[in-house]
Amino acid sequence: MIKNIGKTIIKVKLEDEQFELPEEIERKIEEFWNQCKVENPNLWNGELMCVSECKRKGNQIKITCKKSNYAHYLYDERIGLTKEYACTSLVAGCLLETSDNYYIVGELEENTSFPHCMQISGGSADNEDIKDGEIDIFNTIIRECQEELNINLQDKNQVEHFEIKYICLPSETVYTYILFAKGKLNMNKAQMQEYYEHLVEFIL
Repeated sequence: MIKNIGKTIIKVKLEDEQFELPEEIERKIEEFWNQCKVENPNLWNGELMCVSECKRKGNQIKITCKKSNYAHYLYDERIGLTKEYACTSLVAGCLLETSDNYYIVGELEENTSFPHCMQISGGSADNEDIKDGEIDIFNTIIRECQEELNINLQDKNQVEHFEIKYICLPSETVYTYILFAKGKLNMNKAQMQEYYEHLVEFIL
């Protein structure tokens, strides 16, 4: 379910503890992960923020997270866990729109866990976004756009404006809390395509 949360204050707290799982579930996750690694050796079991609570009160949304890992998330998504042990991760991204009203989306590579899936620029919160027990989700969005598109959301020469507009809540098909920002570029479609092609040439 997607809800409009424009103008809402978002607070994300990180509890200083690991998500605890029974030994039997840990064993099953490890076996599943080893099988996934055989099928796709490029997978990486990185740290992941797992939402333990999400509450809205007035114009504020308060999200509380614990630390887990990608293997826990992937097992829950593909095999399934009871609500008590589910891994609902927290990700954030920005849907960028060119000045002539084209949206920018990307296709995931073959070596990812969801090959050829289309998605906006974004990703999971990580340690760079944590300060004094809180996750700066705006920093997550800014960092991901910088890393993936070399777009600085805070640079008015590149981006007219951006703000978090929507939240996607977990469901039977979505195992994640997703915070969506929308941003308006100061480049049209042709300029953005040329900009990205130069970026790819530089990376390669």
